[in-house]
Amino acid sequence: MEKIHKEKFKVRSSEVDQRRKATLPAIINYMQEAAWNPAYKLGYSVYDLREKGITWFLYRLGLEIIDYPDHLSIVEVETWPSGSDKYYCYRDFRLFDQFSKLIGQATSNWLVFNIKERKLIPVPEYLRKQVPTTENDSLSRISSKLRVNNIEGIHKEFEVNHHHIDLNGHTNNMYYFQWIAESMNEDILKNQFLSKLDIVFKSESFAGDKLIVSTGLNEDGTYSHRITNSNGKEVILAISDWHR
Repeated sequence: MEKIHKEKFKVRSSEVDQRRKATLPAIINYMQEAAWNPAYKLGYSVYDLREKGITWFLYRLGLEIIDYPDHLSIVEVETWPSGSDKYYCYRDFRLFDQFSKLIGQATSNWLVFNIKERKLIPVPEYLRKQVPTTENDSLSRISSKLRVNNIEGIHKEFEVNHHHIDLNGHTNNMYYFQWIAESMNEDILKNQFLSKLDIVFKSESFAGDKLIVSTGLNEDGTYSHRITNSNGKEVILAISDWHR
């Protein structure tokens, strides 16, 4: 099997906003689905890891969206494991429209999580050997620490419910992207598009948790985001960039 996995998705009516463009959560779902399928076929999916008492934990994602696909258009996602070290496995993505034009790309860092002890562990050696990596066409990895300023802007509260929970028993990553977008004011959501997002997943959240999304404008025109639970524990840190 080719190390670079390619998969096509049709933008459905349930995945677009009032501008007839695919939403940010829809694009994240395409990427997650494209990453899931080769992992399942090659035996290192969440299902396979859970049999050994571990699972994948997305730690960081650097996303760039150049253009948002229209309703009924085709999005092709290319994804591949781009390397690993003691603590991380890396996966890259590229998104193309039906005319083979690049419309987005992302690089991600994944950790391995011990389910019983609810803690992160080094990547097992057998898993590093099992994941077929290719570094020939990889994107630049994120190495700098994400720094989010004190936020005095918008604060919104969301509650995690049953339908937000994924296979690992905690909140599905996709909903954090949705809540970050929903924390922006209506004028931005109607007239601008998210072009870049750097996000770090600090800890888990579960059904019944109340999450506070704080969003503030930075001096360079980007936005800082911090998601905390009711106890003040950081769940998500992110910086986003929006353009008309």
